[in-house]
Amino acid sequence: MYSAQVCLERIRIMQKKKGFRYVSTMLRDADIPVSTIDNIKQGKRPSIDRIMELADYFDCSIDYLVGRTDNPDMNRK
Repeated sequence: MYSAQVCLERIRIMQKKKGFRYVSTMLRDADIPVSTIDNIKQGKRPSIDRIMELADYFDCSIDYLVGRTDNPDMNRK
């Protein structure tokens, strides 16, 4: 089941792995609106397209970002 809190934590983990200090800087680099994080913080579910963009940018699985697995590489080819 989707958890906004888990999703935010996973984004922060991947942000640090990418070497970004601030989420906003990382999102600008990924060409993803900063409002995405604000919406998740408010409990809104991001669109599947946005989750796919984040997963592609972080080179991790969608399941990892939404908390369905603890393995960021699961099902990645």
